Amino acid sequence: MHYRYSDCEDRSILYSFLVKELLEIDVIGLKYPGHIATAVKFNDSVKGESIDYQGETYTICDPTYINAQVGIAMPEYKNINPEGIIKLNRDTQNR
Repeated sequence: MHYRYSDCEDRSILYSFLVKELLEIDVIGLKYPGHIATAVKFNDSVKGESIDYQGETYTICDPTYINAQVGIAMPEYKNINPEGIIKLNRDTQNR
């Protein structure tokens, strides 16, 4: 917050924390070559690009893609699968 600039990891971590703490819904991190994005498991159906993880649908929400709506992935990552999923557990965060 102190610095004028941030990268995809910074934004994804902050976004994930805020969604989990304020909305109490699940978020996963999506690891692409050279990029980290997020996806949210909404309680209702949401239009847009999504990923299935452990039998649940997570909608792409990339806090680095400025002015993109929920469900829109960056064009360079739109047609590739993430190379890793980062599960973020709300109950294991230090309070």
